[in-house]
Amino acid sequence: MNLINNIPHYSFIEMRNIGLSERTLKSWNYPVKIKHPKDKREAWYNFNELKPKYQAKIKAVLGDPNAKPEFKEPRSILDNYSNKDIELAMARYNMVKQYRQSANSYNAR
Repeated sequence: MNLINNIPHYSFIEMRNIGLSERTLKSWNYPVKIKHPKDKREAWYNFNELKPKYQAKIKAVLGDPNAKPEFKEPRSILDNYSNKDIELAMARYNMVKQYRQSANSYNAR
């Protein structure tokens, strides 16, 4: 799928992979963009201009391209860990931090 002016367009190959016959696709006269007029495989078909039965076939295979994406709450990386794991990691961090501070103060003498 390719978005042209926020309108979903499907290539000849994508439409064929969805299950539409090559003969049907080559007989259509309304592809939006054709790179080479003699080669209909370079055509882009506007989803909104297709007949409802073809739109339904695309929706069944690929989902509705005009549907607004659902907003998902971003997950924190810490959601994958339990509180015990986080406390243990913080304790290790503090130990390493204290060791580095003491090593730096010893080398500064």
